[in-house]
This record gives sequence, structure tokens and C-alpha cells, in this order.
Amino acid sequence: MKEQTRNIGLYWFRNDCRLTDMPALLALSKEVEYLLCVYVVDGEWFTANHWQCSRMGTARWRFICQGLTELNQQLQNLGNTLYVLEGNAGNIIKQLIQQYAISHFAYSGHCGVYEQADIQDIQSTFPTLTYMPCESTRLVDSSQLPFSIENMPDNFSTFRRKVEKSAHIGFIDNESTDIAMRSLPRLPPESIVPQGDLQRSLYFADSFTDNPNSQFVG
Repeated sequence: MKEQTRNIGLYWFRNDCRLTDMPALLALSKEVEYLLCVYVVDGEWFTANHWQCSRMGTARWRFICQGLTELNQQLQNLGNTLYVLEGNAGNIIKQLIQQYAISHFAYSGHCGVYEQADIQDIQSTFPTLTYMPCESTRLVDSSQLPFSIENMPDNFSTFRRKVEKSAHIGFIDNESTDIAMRSLPRLPPESIVPQGDLQRSLYFADSFTDNPNSQFVG
């Protein structure tokens, strides 16, 4: 008998650690039977550069820890949970896709160069995966603009004239998104047992410490 194909979704939280105003997560939850929600902490964030500065300061790290702890509680209230992994983000996401036979991958758009490069690398590695990117960090949807992002005017006056003349722009409707987010698909029935490089990098969100010198308590 032919084995039934399961739809397993992976949502990658990055700079959008919330459940309100999350069109990508809502769209994904309607398409899959099972769902993994992950956040990846890159150890390089805490490494000082040649100016003796790191990308992650103490105050910012404490804020992220508090936000992820709250996000985990919200996900648990909806029948899911948050997994936090440490390592190179792109590599870890690719390992998760392969290990759990992910069928759908959703995420919010990111303006960062490295973050966009991670997505491009994942897409080239898994070209047949169903990708579900959405915008969740802008007041308006880019599809409402009378020009593409690549052709956006270089100065505000030109931007304003084009928008006022041609566009029909309204705020993104988040009310329906928030109302619909009343439950989420459950976790895959298999225990989450990381393999290979993931063996020592899996943490639950409720195991955080806000001490930047010891990022996790396993």
C-alpha cells in the first residue's frame, strides 16, 4: 500500500517574533497537517569583531529572550511550541528541511543582506519545496505600490507624487489574520530528536537565561 504523503510545515521566526500580524504563519497553518516553529541563534552574534564590538548587545539579547519566552507561551496556548536552535541559520534550516521531510517553508521577508542570502541558498538547495514568504514588517503591501521595489524613486517627492497619483493604498488588514489565529497545526508525531550537527543545538524557549555569557541553559 502506498504511504500517505504528509504535509509538514516549517516556520522560521527571525525579526518577527509575534503571532499578531503574521500572514505567512496564518497561510502556512492552512496548508499543512503538522508544523514546526523554530528560531535560530547564531553564536557569531556574540563574537567581538576587530573593533571589539559584537552584533548582539546585552540589552538586545535580554529583550530577545523575553520576547521568545512570551512567543513560546503563545504558541503553546495554540497547541504548538517554539524550538530554539544554535548555529549557522542557513545550515540548520536546511538540515531541518531534510530531516523532517518538510513540504512547506514559510517566513517573513527580511531586508538584511545575509538573511536574504540564506533564503537564496535554501531555495537553490531545495528547488521543489513550497515556499510561502510574506511581508509582515511594512505598513503597506508592496503589491499596492505603482512601481516595483527595484524601481522605487530615489527621493521622497517623486515617491509621493507617484503614490498619490496612481496607487490605491490602505493599511494591511491584520484584523482577519489575528481573528483567524485561534489554533495551529500540531507538532509531527515523531519526537524531536536532532541528528548530526543538531544534536547539541536544540533548546526549548523556556530554558533561556538572559546572561549573554552563557546563552542557553540546556
